[in-house]
Amino acid sequence: MNLTDYFEDLKSVRISGPPPVPAGKFSQDPGCGVSKGCFSNCENQVCDWESSWEEQGSDYRIVLRSTFSADNKYLSLGFNSLLGKMVD
Repeated sequence: MNLTDYFEDLKSVRISGPPPVPAGKFSQDPGCGVSKGCFSNCENQVCDWESSWEEQGSDYRIVLRSTFSADNKYLSLGFNSLLGKMVD
C-alpha cells in the first residue's frame, strides 16, 4: 500500500451525532481503556474534551466530545505519520 496516496481514493460518510454537550463538564466514557482507546483531559473521570476510537471489523469508530461555550466552538482531530508518537 502506498501511504502517500491513501486518502485519494478514500470515501467518506456523512458525520452525525448527538447534539452538542451544554456548557459544563461531562463524565468520561466508561469504555476508555477497557473496550476502546481514549485521549482526553479528564481528571477523576470528569472531562472538558475527549476523543475515543474503537475497531469495528475493518473500520474504526472515532468519537470526539467537548463542552462548548461562546468562546469554545471548535473541535478537531489530526493524524500524523509518526507511528506510536503523540505530539502537541
